[in-house]
Amino acid sequence: MIEIWHPRYYDNKVLIAKHKVSSGINRIVFTKANSYKGKVFEVSGSVIASCPLGTNGRIACYIVPMDKLEVQGEG
Repeated sequence: MIEIWHPRYYDNKVLIAKHKVSSGINRIVFTKANSYKGKVFEVSGSVIASCPLGTNGRIACYIVPMDKLEVQGEG
């Protein structure tokens, strides 16, 4: 499970740390975003790896559009 505080609201994308991405299904929860709290999202590692690589200011992160994440249930 990958924990992320919140997505980037201004462009509706999420930064996922490169070192946390696995090759299979990745499950993501937002811990500080009230609109997404309690929801579990899934996205495959290949979809994440196809997104551009950037940084959050400290570490390498994939910049993934929110529409690539699929809601899988409540967490």
